[in-house]
Amino acid sequence: MKPTTPLPPVLRVQRLTGFQGNRQDQRTPFTQGQMLQATVSGKTGDGQFILDIGSRQVTAEARAPLTIGSRLDLQVVSTTPQVELQIIHDPLSRRIGQNLHLFDRQARTLAPLADLARQFSENPALSKATREALGQISQLLDRLTPKPLLILSQAETAHLEEKLSQLLFQSSADRGQPTLQSTQAVRQILQNFLGQFASRETPGSRSTLVPEQLAGTLHTMLDQELLPGHGLEKKQLTELLAGLVHQLSRDRPPVELEAPALREFLNRLGLNFEQLLARGQGKEAAGTLKGALHELQQLQEGGKLPGQTSQLLKTLDLFGLLQAKLSSEGLFFIPLPLPFLEQGYLLLEKDRNHRNKQEKNTDAPRIFSLYLKLQGLGNLNIEIRQQEDELTLCFRTEGPEQAAFFSGFRDELHRCIAPARLHSVQFLTGADEPLRNILERLAPRGSGILDTRI
Repeated sequence: MKPTTPLPPVLRVQRLTGFQGNRQDQRTPFTQGQMLQATVSGKTGDGQFILDIGSRQVTAEARAPLTIGSRLDLQVVSTTPQVELQIIHDPLSRRIGQNLHLFDRQARTLAPLADLARQFSENPALSKATREALGQISQLLDRLTPKPLLILSQAETAHLEEKLSQLLFQSSADRGQPTLQSTQAVRQILQNFLGQFASRETPGSRSTLVPEQLAGTLHTMLDQELLPGHGLEKKQLTELLAGLVHQLSRDRPPVELEAPALREFLNRLGLNFEQLLARGQGKEAAGTLKGALHELQQLQEGGKLPGQTSQLLKTLDLFGLLQAKLSSEGLFFIPLPLPFLEQGYLLLEKDRNHRNKQEKNTDAPRIFSLYLKLQGLGNLNIEIRQQEDELTLCFRTEGPEQAAFFSGFRDELHRCIAPARLHSVQFLTGADEPLRNILERLAPRGSGILDTRI
């Protein structure tokens, strides 16, 4: 028989008041599963204690002996018919272990984030401030989502080639002259073909290719290649289309993330939601995605969010817990929940191995470590060491093919990091999966963190 473990003490809330008023709030500010930190600030009677939770005071009944001045880690285990708070030990590791499986589902969980934010921003039941915040989150996410490359898919190109070849074959079957009708049909198809590229143009892209170079290419195809006596074979047509696609897609600038938009988006997620509440910044907390989800949760019957939305809230909770846990190890964790990443985050730390005996006051160089998982490229680790105006870069990929691909952008790296000086750059293999790296940092030397209870 397994030994029984005593259940953690439960505090039953008797009264909840704000610091700025003595009336009890009409609606509880807590949601089931929420993590809280409290300070025992007083005692009113036998088993009755006053707890300071953020900007609120709670009078709670507790069977466990509590000491005035002590800090408690609590989890909301019930909100009806009475708020119940459970004292928990090592809350970060426990909660992380329970929800760490969501990290590997980041792409699926966050994929509909823009649609959810847009949908919630139109929910009249939510406060005006929350709706406005959700609208801004949706706009920010749209700015951070790369637009499709200006090339057709293989299926689209093959379909177009087939239609063109059929028309030309009909007109030149007897090696005669193309009819006016077939020439006009080809012209219309090519115009539609070009229109598909033009419709995908994005702000800042080099759209001058369309009116200049492509106009000449189309003029040649329509007015010279289709003249009498020039019956086109399918192979020739395919080559012409391939050249057109090449002209449309070459020399495109790389996708660039807007740093201000990315910073604003991460701030809007609400990973510091609890800290904002603790500092009495309720308005700022309400303007985050996490704040909006908590508000929406309170409006739901039984306080339960729909499955997809619930997973989103749990993922945000996980990011916040990882941030808090890793900060105790001297690491600053920044999740990157972007649509084009399956997994991704940035770690910032100081180089603990750095020693400078001559300049004792010199700050240790900083290390920025990017752990990414991308569809098609797999795992990618980028380590950036910075000291003053000098950078050292190391790219780690899954295999030599990916390493060779990235090494082809060596010259671009020098231009991108200016005015900083690139000391050295390496392209190696052996990249870690982002989730595995997190596990190794959270549970070194074989210690456990995953919740394996059955």
